[in-house]
Amino acid sequence: MKMKILYKSLAIILTGISLVSCNDYLDKLPDNRTELEDKEQIGKLLVNAYPKTSYASLCEVMSDNAGDKGMDSYNTQTNEETYKYVENFSEEGQNTPIFYWNYAYTAIAHANQALEKIEELEEAGATDLDSYKGEALVCRAYTHFMLVNLFAPHYSETTAASDLGVPYVEEVEKVLVKEYKRHTVAQVYEKVERDLLEGMAMLNDTRYDVPKYHFTTNAAKAFASRFYLWRERDANDLAMSMDYANEVLGANPAALLRDINGFYSEASYYDKEAQYTKAEETPNLLLSECIDNWGYLYPFWRFSLTGPLNQKIFMSTGNLKWGLTYAHLIHGGNDYAHFPKWRNHEIKDNPNSDSFVPSFMMPLFTTDELIYNRLEAHIKLGELDAAIDDFNIILSQKVDDMFGAVEVTKYDINHYYTTGEQVFFPPFNPPTYETDEEIAELTGSMTQYYLDLKRKDFIHEGMRWFDIRRFDLEVIHETADGETYKLEAKDSKKTLQIPAIAVANGLQPNKRD
Repeated sequence: MKMKILYKSLAIILTGISLVSCNDYLDKLPDNRTELEDKEQIGKLLVNAYPKTSYASLCEVMSDNAGDKGMDSYNTQTNEETYKYVENFSEEGQNTPIFYWNYAYTAIAHANQALEKIEELEEAGATDLDSYKGEALVCRAYTHFMLVNLFAPHYSETTAASDLGVPYVEEVEKVLVKEYKRHTVAQVYEKVERDLLEGMAMLNDTRYDVPKYHFTTNAAKAFASRFYLWRERDANDLAMSMDYANEVLGANPAALLRDINGFYSEASYYDKEAQYTKAEETPNLLLSECIDNWGYLYPFWRFSLTGPLNQKIFMSTGNLKWGLTYAHLIHGGNDYAHFPKWRNHEIKDNPNSDSFVPSFMMPLFTTDELIYNRLEAHIKLGELDAAIDDFNIILSQKVDDMFGAVEVTKYDINHYYTTGEQVFFPPFNPPTYETDEEIAELTGSMTQYYLDLKRKDFIHEGMRWFDIRRFDLEVIHETADGETYKLEAKDSKKTLQIPAIAVANGLQPNKRD
C-alpha cells in the first residue's frame, strides 16, 4: 500500500487531490518498494510510466472538429464545458484537464521510481539495466512534453525563455509536502530533449513481449520527429524532424502507412474498429491503454463531429482530387458521424462484476504522423517539389483509385486553394512558380492542403488541437441555442489553465487576455 500512496503523492502535491477515480485499477500497481529488486519487476513498474488516460477527447472537443448536434443529443457537463472553453471545470473525472494532469504526473512518478531503483541496483553491481533506464527516461520526457503542450503556450523562440511551462519532476518524493515551481517552456524542452536523446540511445526492442506497448527505437524516433517539428527553433530543427522520420519510414513509406484505400474500404465496421489499434497494424508505433470513455462515447456526444462538419471535412470543401476514400468510410449518418477507430474495453477486478472502468487503446505515435511531419518540414524549408512527392505518397493510400492513380501537382493545389475549384483539365503550360510572390502564394496553398489532409487522417484523435495552437488557427464554436464561443488566432485560452487546486497549492496560473 505504501507504493500506491507514493505514486499518488505527486498528483496530490501538485493538485491537492488524489486520483479518486479508478482506485481499484491503481491497486494493481506494485505495492511494496522493497520488492522491486530485479529487472523484471522494474519492467512491470514501467508499464505504468505511460499516462493511463488520453488527451484525445479533451483536445478533439476543443478543436474545430466539434460542433453542436442539438439539445436532444447525449450531453455531459464535461463535454459542454470543454466545448465552451470553461476556465475551471466543475468536475474532475474523465475527459477533464485535471484528469490528464493527474495521470500524467502519476506516470512520471513511476518513471522516476524506476530510475531511482535502477541507480540503486547498479551501485550494488547489477548490469544490463540500460534498456530499462532508457524506457524510463523516454517515458518521462514524453509525458512532460505532452503536459507542456497542453498547459503552457506553444514553443516560441522569442518567448520560450520567459513563458511558464510545467514542473519538470526528476526525483522520487521523499517528503509528504514539497514545493513545486513551473519551469519555463524553454527549460522543459531542454530537459525533454536531454531525457529523450539519452534514453533513446539505450532502448532495446528485444526486451518487450509486445513491443508496440512500449517505447521502441522507432517509437522514440517518432517522438523525436514530433519534438523537433513542434519546437522549430530554426531550420536545423526541421531537418532533424525529417531525419528521424526518414529513419523510420525508410525507402518505401507508402507501404508503412494506414491503408485507408485498401483494408479499411473493404472491411466491416467491427473489423475496422478492431484493426485500427492492433499491435499488428503496421502504422502503429506506440499504443497505450487509456482509462477514458471516449472509446465508446465519441460518436454520441452532443458536442463532437456533427453532420455539417462531416460534410465540410470529408465530403465537400477541402477534398482536393475527388475526395478521400475516408468520405465513404464515415459511419453513423448525420446524427452520429464517425470513423470507427476505437473499441471500448472494460477493466474489471472481478470478471463476474457489473462494475468496470472504461478504456480504449490509443495510438500515441504512428507512421502516418511521420509522413506528415516530413511533409510539413519540406513546406517550411521551401522544398516544395519534395513536398509534392509526400502529398502523393499520402494520397496513394487514402484516395479511391478505382479510376487510376490519383496525384496532385503544384497547380492543382494552388488553383484549388485560391479559387475553390478543382482542376480537371490542367493547362498546357502551368505556372512555374518562380517569383517570390508566386512561391509565397503556393506555399500558403500547400500549407492549407497539408492541414486539411492531416485533419481527416487524425479525426477523433485530438491532434488537430495541436495544429490549431501551432498554426494560430481560429476556432468558432456555435451552439443550437445561438451562443458563440471563439478562439482567436493568438488566444490565451488555447493554453489549458493550471488546475485550480494546483494553483491553490502554489503553482502560478496561466495568464488570460
